[in-house]
Amino acid sequence: MKTILLAIPAMQSMPTTFVVCLLDLLPVLRKKAIVRLSIAANSLIYEARTKLAAQAVQSGMDYILWIDSDMVFTPESILQLIDDVDEYHRMVSALCFRRTVPTTPCICTEEYKPYVNYPKDRLFVVAATGFGCCITETKLLLEIGKSCSPFAPINGLGEDYSFCKRANDAGVYVWCDSRVKIGHLMESTVSERDWLKQQNDGRID
Repeated sequence: MKTILLAIPAMQSMPTTFVVCLLDLLPVLRKKAIVRLSIAANSLIYEARTKLAAQAVQSGMDYILWIDSDMVFTPESILQLIDDVDEYHRMVSALCFRRTVPTTPCICTEEYKPYVNYPKDRLFVVAATGFGCCITETKLLLEIGKSCSPFAPINGLGEDYSFCKRANDAGVYVWCDSRVKIGHLMESTVSERDWLKQQNDGRID
């Protein structure tokens, strides 16, 4: 069986919707793999991921399943992602979308632009992906993080894209599985403008 560190970077609290997804996932996941759950509460995402990566290496886990605490998913979607990884597909991401408008895919082309016309419902190569929901081989951390943390930002890139760039430079492909569609929780604020719009739209009796 695969050994997996379920790595969750989070703030001091987590949304209820995410917690429900996590509780649904754990018993299903533990039938398929040996799983260790680790939550790193840190407002600095770079430091949280570095801490979780070190735990995976120290505990000798085969893979790290990264899930951010603002994602929405089903157990079936995560199991598909786990089935994807092998000796050739060493890093695979789910298909996630940004929660700010425009809500472009969290995957990019070689120019680090959003990969908007991505292939549908299959595995395909991307230049980089966000780490909202992805799985990486633990050995990859050792290969690309010899001189510094594999998440150390490079030339203005975020910690996730910096990891992917190092993987690419090491000759490792980054994959996305567009069959695995994950939700991204959004925050919204209700104001008088919303109330007036509802009245104008005739939605209030």
